[in-house]
Amino acid sequence: MAVVGTTVAPWQLFFQQSNILDKRISPRWLGYERADTLVGCVITTVAAGAMIAFAAFALNGTRTYGRTANYADSGWFNDAIRATLGSTAGALAAIMLLVAAVLGAGAVSLSTSYAFGDSFGQKHSLHRTIRTAPVFYLAYGGQIVAASLVVLLAGSTLLGTLTQWVQVLAGILLPSAILFLVLLCNDKDILGPWLNKTWQNVVDFTIIGVLIVLSMILVVSTLFTAVNAVLLTEALFAAAGGAVLVIGGPLLLRSRRRRIAAGGSADRLADVRHLDRAAWRMPPLDRSPCRLCHRCVRPDCSRCAAT
Repeated sequence: MAVVGTTVAPWQLFFQQSNILDKRISPRWLGYERADTLVGCVITTVAAGAMIAFAAFALNGTRTYGRTANYADSGWFNDAIRATLGSTAGALAAIMLLVAAVLGAGAVSLSTSYAFGDSFGQKHSLHRTIRTAPVFYLAYGGQIVAASLVVLLAGSTLLGTLTQWVQVLAGILLPSAILFLVLLCNDKDILGPWLNKTWQNVVDFTIIGVLIVLSMILVVSTLFTAVNAVLLTEALFAAAGGAVLVIGGPLLLRSRRRRIAAGGSADRLADVRHLDRAAWRMPPLDRSPCRLCHRCVRPDCSRCAAT
């Protein structure tokens, strides 16, 4: 769960959106942004795998790495590299870890600052100055200071445990974050021609299902330590697959029939496909159709309040 939480972290989903918006680009550039994201994912994954393989090869059979070695934090990796391959390799490893730490601190803090400013109606953008967006920069700087104090005051063992369980928590919260994101990606009023295609929804809900099963495995194995983890994993994934076949199929068929009965097309994208994707802009929230009656453009709809 920690590996899932640190790789597909919930904050990354929202940082991706906010950061692209902060670049002040139009939809015609989204193809380049997707390519940028894909290249970054590949490089990050290859680099992480290379670190694991390199450390295993370089440290295996040495005094630093053995059966009793206790990995506490990334400093352990740096010390092991220095002791095994020399001070130059240790210095390079330290620089690499420092760059990763600065990048992580900036991205996570920015994600929260974006969300904080958006939730409370405050100006939030790196294009603005401290004077024009004080709340945004205060939240940004405050988080970095708080995180630095935790790192300096916590011992290596506590810090390692804290880091691991924070990532576990991120993995547990990930399904709910993705679920709301998928619902947003299927909102025609918000995304118009950028609406999710059917195959994208299949992929999205598959990911959500896998994450939910992983969370259930963690919870059950923690509460009932005597349970066989392998059998538990097989049983939960089998149950999830059966639930998809029994529940998912009829729901899709029912939704298709409803669209046809309402006089629409069986194709869920038929009424937005003609729109220009490059020119589409999300309407302001105060002018978007009501989510309940789908008619008015007021969030405080009197029709909905009456019903």
